[in-house]
Amino acid sequence: MITLEIANSIATLTLRRPPVNAISDRFIELFADRLDEIDARPDCKVVHLRSAQKVFCAGADLTEVRQRFDAPDGSERAHRFVSRLQLLYDRIERLPQVTVAEIAGAAMGGGLELALACDLRIIATDARVGLPECGSTWTGAVGRRARRRCPPCQCDRASHRNISRRRAPRQQEVHCGGR
Repeated sequence: MITLEIANSIATLTLRRPPVNAISDRFIELFADRLDEIDARPDCKVVHLRSAQKVFCAGADLTEVRQRFDAPDGSERAHRFVSRLQLLYDRIERLPQVTVAEIAGAAMGGGLELALACDLRIIATDARVGLPECGSTWTGAVGRRARRRCPPCQCDRASHRNISRRRAPRQQEVHCGGR
């Protein structure tokens, strides 16, 4: 699901959860385990996060989301999941290494948050990023890093996209002042 290779002071984490690297409970556990391995290697100076799939990360596993909400204690389960996910993002932000997300394909919802937790992001010209859950009942789950890391934008197109949940190509993000 997540592999780790270390060479020349660079730790490469590769997301390998076909088809879209959806974030599940197990994904969070394995990601934390890989970060533990990196912590044990003081020779690592850079953490490179990439995907083996056609997308970077599509966000939360919607099957698990549905199962959580269908459970009698669904809201509590959802809250626990989101809390664990935010703790993972916080941990990535606090890593002493320089963190770089290589985004090809799509980075949506929690996948965009994962990329935003990194210090740097390299985004393919045809990549798509967005927070499709904006306007849904799950808006508190993600978006914190997007609000904190992306500079305010005076571009009407960007404002409309934030409200309408539309995704834009990388070129528009750059033009509108996004990272």
